[in-house]
Amino acid sequence: MQIDNAMKAVTRFFESRWNKQIKIVEATRKGDGWLVRLEVLEEGEYMKQFARDEMIGVYQAELDSALEVVGYKRLGLKCRTQLEEIEEGPPDE
Repeated sequence: MQIDNAMKAVTRFFESRWNKQIKIVEATRKGDGWLVRLEVLEEGEYMKQFARDEMIGVYQAELDSALEVVGYKRLGLKCRTQLEEIEEGPPDE
């Protein structure tokens, strides 16, 4: 399945660059490519010194039709214990 290949490509890209394990939380088709949202434990000195809880970075990666990562951005930070609000889409018809 192509979604599995997209998720593997994102995992290889980030884990090889950051040397940290990531968790993919969403993968969505976008035209010929993919948008993939992932989470990674942020372990910077600032986080260790000032955070009471472990901080999780939430990122979005964009893949092209060849499943190459063509861009990524950090969407935000959250505490590990923070629950996400789930956006509800339109009802299925």
